Amino acid sequence: MKPIVYLLCGLPGSGKTSYARELEKSGAVRLTLDEELFKRFGRHFDSGYDEKEAETKRQLREICAENITAEKSVILDFGFWKKAVRDEYKKFVEQSGGQWKLLYFRVSESELKQRLKIRNENDLDRNHHISEELTDNFISEFESPTGEGEEIIR
Repeated sequence: MKPIVYLLCGLPGSGKTSYARELEKSGAVRLTLDEELFKRFGRHFDSGYDEKEAETKRQLREICAENITAEKSVILDFGFWKKAVRDEYKKFVEQSGGQWKLLYFRVSESELKQRLKIRNENDLDRNHHISEELTDNFISEFESPTGEGEEIIR
């Protein structure tokens, strides 16, 4: 059986990382973009975010491919906000010898804002502070998967 690459799709606060940590207990390798950025560049880095994010994603993609080759399942906790990116990763996973599973963390706007408020107050050691204005911006940019083979996680 081919290794599974779980593509975790959803906005900040939707529950992706909590789910990924549980899934990791089954033996899958968890790759969480924000955690890796914090390890490499610290909690606060003001300049060059896009470049640092792109380089980190490239390196995590290499790690993903290595794990697929080693027949290990992988959890990509990246958000996958855009359909084009989801399509690109699905193709990458298949070409690398794995099978993908798109998990969509669908949460109502009001619940998402409530979760982020709590997270901002209690859990900034592992997360970025995300204002309500930024949350609104994220919501407007997010492309919800529909008919992409997604499994909805609530």
